[in-house]
Formats: sequence, C-alpha cells, structure tokens
Amino acid sequence: MNIESIINGLWNYKWDISTDPSKDLEASTLLLENDELVFSRFPTDIYTLDRYPFQIVDNRKFEESNIFYEKSLENKNLADVYKKEEEKFIRVFQILWSNSSVYIETTLQYKNIESIITAVSDEAKKNRIRDLHNKLSSRNENMLEIQDFIDLQLLLELGLREQVSSVFIFKTIKLCIWSNFDLNMPVYSGSKSNTELLRLICTTEGLYLR
Repeated sequence: MNIESIINGLWNYKWDISTDPSKDLEASTLLLENDELVFSRFPTDIYTLDRYPFQIVDNRKFEESNIFYEKSLENKNLADVYKKEEEKFIRVFQILWSNSSVYIETTLQYKNIESIITAVSDEAKKNRIRDLHNKLSSRNENMLEIQDFIDLQLLLELGLREQVSSVFIFKTIKLCIWSNFDLNMPVYSGSKSNTELLRLICTTEGLYLR
C-alpha cells in the first residue's frame, strides 16, 4: 500500500505532504498528525462536519449545549441524546463508504487495546477491534484499507468517543475527514461537486457542513 500516493491523490498530486519541510518530523502518522499543515495549505477547501450550522463562539453556551461521550456516561438522558447524534455521523459515513474506496490512517496500534474497548459494550465489536489492532501491530502499520463498513464504524465510534484518533480517506471522491474527539469533524474537500454532495448527505441526515 503506497500511503503517500493515496494521500497526495486527494489534491491530485499538486503537493507532496511527505516531503514538505514543514511537516512534523516526529509524527508517527502522515496525514493525521499533520492536519494543521493541510488546513494551512488548502484554507478554502477545509470545512467542518457538525451538529450545528454555525460555530458557537460563547464558551459558556458551548459548554452547556455540547454533548460528548464522557459527559453522556454521567447522565442517562444525555446518553440517549449522544447515541442519536452519533448515529447521524455513522449514517453519513456509511453513505460515503458506499460510493468510494476508503482508507483510514489511525493511532489504534499505539493504544492499550483493553483500555479502549471499554468504550464499546458489544462483545463482537470488542473482538473486531482486537483483530484490527492485531492486524496493524503485526505489520507495524497505521493505515487500513476498509472493505467492511463495520471496521469504519468502529474506528469512527472510537474517535467520537475520545479513544482513538483517525483520519478517514475517501479516495474516489477525494474527501478526508479527521476524528476530533467530539461531535464535530474537520473535512478536506477539493472538489466543489463532492462538497455539495457531502453537504446534501449531511443535511439529509440532520447534520451540517459549514
């Protein structure tokens, strides 16, 4: 798997992130940990996939209205709300997966597997995460080509639940989306038509691309 070629193909090989002098030389991942470099290189192609149609600038109001996984564990009502919001992201990603080859660059192999799977209740899902972890660790790799949606879903859930950072690369439609340990996610989209497609999908599923 040529990781550099897959990533640089997102911007039609107009820029090689692997040779950029500003990249983080100590990073263990190429795209995931150089997100700010991508954002600065393509400022007009960066969006946010969010629950809200705008950024809440008042920190107090944001803290009061924001829902995140750890907070939902403390309140049954919040847990139900969180699950419904998380499912919106899952549906958006499933639609994108159905229309594109998908690669995920992830920090999963560097994590304590028994610690992170506590965020998942289903035993079959726990075992699937263990399999992904073993696959990456045995190869000393941090990128997966996704065939089965369940693998994408699990890494998405682990990202939203503040366990594992990943970036989701939709190669065919030239999109990449970073997990953000929150119910909002930075997006790179270099194609106007695909940006509008993503915006339509988000709106249909109750989310916003801004």
